Amino acid sequence: MLNFAKSKTPQMIDTFHLHVANFCIEVNCTEIEEVEVKKNFILNLYQHYAPYIFIHCKRKPDFHLRFVAEWNISLERRKKDDHSEYMMHLFSLKKKNEIETFYHISISHMQLLLKIIIQKLLMKTKGFFLHSSSVFDPTHERLYVFTGPNCAGKSTMVSRIKDVFTPYSDDVLIVKYERRKWVGYQMPLESDEELYPYRTTEAYPIHSLALIHKSKKIEVKQLSKNDIDIGDLMRQIVGGAIYPQNIQSFFSFIDKIPELNSIYFPKTIKGRQIQKYLQKNVY
Repeated sequence: MLNFAKSKTPQMIDTFHLHVANFCIEVNCTEIEEVEVKKNFILNLYQHYAPYIFIHCKRKPDFHLRFVAEWNISLERRKKDDHSEYMMHLFSLKKKNEIETFYHISISHMQLLLKIIIQKLLMKTKGFFLHSSSVFDPTHERLYVFTGPNCAGKSTMVSRIKDVFTPYSDDVLIVKYERRKWVGYQMPLESDEELYPYRTTEAYPIHSLALIHKSKKIEVKQLSKNDIDIGDLMRQIVGGAIYPQNIQSFFSFIDKIPELNSIYFPKTIKGRQIQKYLQKNVY
């Protein structure tokens, strides 16, 4: 496949493909008639998603995302007691594997659409979104994943050990079962580029899952499957309450993960201190 980032004139390409989690999403902009508008729109997508964009796909696309002129999008009026509200449709589901939207959407809306599309595709496979941060171990070519509620310290943990392991994903990790093992894929989201500069379509095996906790001292507890608070972990599945298939995949993932840990650490801890501790006791 030819990576879009290597194309000399990406703005002139009407149709290209987003490769996320081994899914191929065809992006079609042929119905945007104004050349300058099309150029600016596609360049904006390119700036945010270049590592995931390819001109060609070797197989049939898994999903189609079609952009149309804004006048094809309808408004819905809702009457209230003393005023009216106007709702603009973000997208239309034309087929089971095709979404139609308009080119004036923001990158935040684009990311929402990608989540919706990938969630639909994950429902056909064994996979789910996990609220987490992760790092890549280049020596063993595997991922260490940190999960927990908001402000638990996931990104802080990554920032403390980035000199030893490569920051891989922030906020959301796509977890899939492929070739008889559970692997992690990046989700193209806005993140701290200084902390997370690494962008790839490659998947890596997930070696460990750690629940992050704030504490006054650093401590690591290895967990057995009987020690796990399933409720705490299930709350980290993005969309788990809506899609039961995600929960089924999640239980299969927990059953097969090589290492489960709880990591307690103070946010004031220095990077070298936690690096040495984790290398000695965990990784």
